[in-house]
This record gives sequence, C-alpha cells and structure tokens, in this order.
Amino acid sequence: MRTALIDSTPDFLRFLDAARATPGDRWGQYEEAYLSTHGAVLQGMLATHLFWLGLSMRELVERMDLGWYADRVQAWQKRDGSREIALALQAAEKALPPLASFPPEVNLIWGFGMVDGGLTFARGHPVLILGLELVAVNRNLAHLVQHEYAHLVRIAHPETIRDLMPPHVDLNDPVELTRLMQRVPAREMLVNEGLATLCPAYIAGAPITPELLRELLFWSPEQMAAAQERQGEMWERALAAWDRPWPETDMFVGQSAFLPDGTPSRYGYYVGASMVARLISERGWHAYPDLLVSDAKRVLALFEQATIEKP
Repeated sequence: MRTALIDSTPDFLRFLDAARATPGDRWGQYEEAYLSTHGAVLQGMLATHLFWLGLSMRELVERMDLGWYADRVQAWQKRDGSREIALALQAAEKALPPLASFPPEVNLIWGFGMVDGGLTFARGHPVLILGLELVAVNRNLAHLVQHEYAHLVRIAHPETIRDLMPPHVDLNDPVELTRLMQRVPAREMLVNEGLATLCPAYIAGAPITPELLRELLFWSPEQMAAAQERQGEMWERALAAWDRPWPETDMFVGQSAFLPDGTPSRYGYYVGASMVARLISERGWHAYPDLLVSDAKRVLALFEQATIEKP
C-alpha cells in the first residue's frame, strides 16, 4: 500500500497572505484558510505532541511570527523536499514490514515551531506529520521520514501496543489522545524511539558508528561528546525513571541543545538507540524487522538476556 503525501503549503500560504494583508483577525483567517482543511491533523498533533505546553491552538496561532514563517515557506519551496520524502518512503516501504490495517499517509504540516516529525491520529487512524517550518532547512529528510515511518509500522501491529492502547479509546477525541500519551511509561518510549532512531541505518544496511548515531539523533558534535562523557549517568537516570510516565521525565523533550545540567536534550533517544544497537551487534541487522513489531517488554527482555556487557 503506497503512502499518500499531503502537502498543506498552498493552504498555509493563503493564511499567511491574508494575515499579513489584513491584520486583526488572525484566528479567523487561520480557521478559514488552514484549519478548515487540516484541522484533524493539527488537533491530533496538539493532543499528542504539544499537550505539555498547556496552550490552546488559538494561543499558538496568535504567537506566530509571520515573517519567520514566510521565510521558512520560501526556503521549503526552493528545496525539492517532496521528492526527498517520496524516495525515503519508497525505501522504507520496501525494507520494513508491510502496513495493512489503515491507509498510510504523511502530512506536511506548518505547525507551531516545535515538532519536526511525529505520529499522531486523525480521522480515526495513525498518520505521520512533518513540521515543515523545522525541516525546511538543514535537516536530513530521509532520516526523519524513515524514523517516523518506523513508528507507523509499530503501531500498525497490535501486539506492539497492547499494553498501551485501551480497547475502546476514541482516536478522534483530543482529550483522550492526550490522556493516552500522558500514561506511556518511559521504558516504552525508550524502546520505541530507539528502534525508530536506528531505522534509517537498517534500511541503508550501515554499521552503527558513533558518527552515524549522532546524525540519526540530529545532534551536534558537542551534544554527542557530552553524551559519551555522561553515558553512565544518563543510563542511571533512565533506569530510575523506568516505570514513570514519560512526560514526568526529562528524557524526551527540550527546546535547547542541552538541559540546564549540561546533559544533551532528548537524551532518551540516545539511551534507547544504544540499547537497540546492543541487540543488533549481537543478533545482526536481520533481527531488526522482528524487533520493530515486538512489544517493548519482549525487546527489553532480550536486552537483559544479551550476553554482551551492559552499562
């Protein structure tokens, strides 16, 4: 089943043009030009990725720097991004277990400056989102797309989420989506993000080197150096938060490169990827597809049984 690619740029441009030409009714212009068509995806993104902000969509829209967004739209239009995404999707569809339970789609969304990519729910099924304002420049689109596609594959296999998804959850209700996300334990996030981070390396058949891992994490050399220096400490913090809901930890979000104590932001991705890399080093890349559609408990059990030394 081929993945649909939905680019919201023309509608967002209509909003930008209206808001800059006639200031004063930004929210009404946003509703008419953009939200009316892409509201389901935007509500899903707000519910699953930005709930921790405690802000409404209207508040986020009112805070938009329209000039900054106009520059980003121009940068995106200069880049042949849609072709890069299509090629990355083709490689993922060929290499990864198939999707069968819902029509796959990638939504190219102009969001609120804080989500580069992710999986959310819209129209009753999972969809991928790419935040174009963050990927318009200086971002490896293939790595990002294949990372997010790995999440889509995992959620397409019910056994991977049987401990997380209540049987009668309403995927169209933003309140329920937020509650669902707030309950996910850190250990599940470590496995999910670790597998997704290494997905582009599996598709390329590349060895997992520190430099490749840095690129897959979208980290600077300084962040990677700090992670290697603080590796033991980061593992200890991850283990201490093992069963806590992930929003209560500091492992997966951060708007700056480093946390106040000097730890790289989103270090849970590094810990999770390192955990999966240990399994791959023992079992080989051929084990990756099975791990991708296994529940987190099984992946963690395999990691604990690994014969190689754990940190």
